[in-house]
Amino acid sequence: MWSLVAWLYTRWRIALPIAAVIVAAIGTLDSFTDAGGTRILGALPFIVPGLLSLLHCLLILRDDAPNGRRIAVHFLTSAFVVALPVVVVNALVLIGAWLVPSNQALVGPDVQNAWWPGTLLAQVTITLFGGVAGQIGGALVAFILVVLPVIAVRHPRVIAQGGVLAKIADSRIGKAAILSLVYGIAAAFIGGLMVTFTLKLNLSDVGYHLTLLVSTFAHLGTVPATQIVWAFGFLLVILGLAALVFTIVVASRASKKSGD
Repeated sequence: MWSLVAWLYTRWRIALPIAAVIVAAIGTLDSFTDAGGTRILGALPFIVPGLLSLLHCLLILRDDAPNGRRIAVHFLTSAFVVALPVVVVNALVLIGAWLVPSNQALVGPDVQNAWWPGTLLAQVTITLFGGVAGQIGGALVAFILVVLPVIAVRHPRVIAQGGVLAKIADSRIGKAAILSLVYGIAAAFIGGLMVTFTLKLNLSDVGYHLTLLVSTFAHLGTVPATQIVWAFGFLLVILGLAALVFTIVVASRASKKSGD
């Protein structure tokens, strides 16, 4: 695991984490003066670790002969370790900037600031945990949307390793089931994000939202972008779940045949 981290922090490659620290620090410093939260710079301390872990996670694809263990270790390193130095250094930058009296006056307990909850301790906690959350999110996006699909195409046996599908990984139906598994997970993941960040996914409200979408289009000839994104995301979730059901059916049949 540590060799995977050291690779990014040695030789010329260390320029990337240094650039990440600088960009995150710009966002941290901007948060003092952006009281209304109108600029996205204040979110950079959470976004930058995610981008760094996303890039590091994609490096799994450089392995010409991957196996389940190496892939898992690389993913866990990307999700929980590789961007931690950037997160910690940025928290120190935050503390150092707060020590400047003019900055303290901008974010005190009696001052309204969209990026600051009011106390230094709370802000440091948010910065640390938010950075780690961004790191995990970046690794998940890369792993689910890129790494798994690419490995499923290049090395289907690696995805099926240790499971029932390993017995039929070289067959046409086996490869289809493996691809269905990874693409189903990706579709459900993307769809879930789209639904969550628009109208949410409350099963009791699905019918209402679908009816509203149809009636709005029928009466106005157009539909708000939020409803379109929600509907497309909901469709992706359904397709993703259907793909997973297909994989389960194929695996179940393969298990029965091997049992016979």
